[in-house]
Amino acid sequence: MPHRTRRAALIFVAITIFLDYSAQSISFPVLPRLAQELVGGDPATAARWVGFLEVGWAIPQFLAAPFLGMLSDRFGRRPVILISVFGVGAELVMGALAPTVGWLMAARILCGLTCGAQAAAMAYVADVTPPEERTKAYGWMTAALWSGIIMGPAIGGLLAMNDIRAPFWAAAAVAFIGGIYGIFVLPESLPKEKRAPIVWAKANPWGAWTCWSSARACWFLGSRCCWCGWPSRPRTTCWSSTRPTATAGARWTSGSSAARSRWPASRCRPA
Repeated sequence: MPHRTRRAALIFVAITIFLDYSAQSISFPVLPRLAQELVGGDPATAARWVGFLEVGWAIPQFLAAPFLGMLSDRFGRRPVILISVFGVGAELVMGALAPTVGWLMAARILCGLTCGAQAAAMAYVADVTPPEERTKAYGWMTAALWSGIIMGPAIGGLLAMNDIRAPFWAAAAVAFIGGIYGIFVLPESLPKEKRAPIVWAKANPWGAWTCWSSARACWFLGSRCCWCGWPSRPRTTCWSSTRPTATAGARWTSGSSAARSRWPASRCRPA
């Protein structure tokens, strides 16, 4: 792939990752107010619905992400990434137009189903970048991911000062413009002869769940020392211990989940 084409494609992939995560977080400042408006102004009912709306996004994403990665191995990276971008745009339009809280729930479920294209995006980066540039490219993708998480609530809060639905419209416009841009600049990176058949054992969300649980437990252990006012040296030691512990837990859980799914860990390593 020519350098200029690869650069444009990687910019679009970074935009896709940014959109995936900013679409999740841009609604955080406005979701309680919007839910309260849609349920008739009752704060208690709105609070329950906010919890349902977050679960309605998280569970579909948890279940869909492995399937999207598997589909990108079977049908190519380009269609999965583009469907994700346009799906995010459709979800945001649904959220902006939602007349009822049930409609908003449907939008959140659609967001969860289409926001899990990070695996396809990262695979695209691996496909098109030479080994000596891959670390730098992954660094940019990670920066795009965290930028979406950090900037989403700030952008949502600023846009919602005049109109509570403005964040949805603005993000939807960016998603559709980005999708149209991607149609022209995103070539397929996975040749047909290298595409893999669908193996249902690979679509295993249990491994991600166990790794996340291990890291979360270690984070909780480290954060408790700050909340309880431990001295600086024990606090530093405790925080430092969470990283190798989380890494060891992730290695163990990923290996055990691969064994459960009958998919050897060696098969999951990059070629």
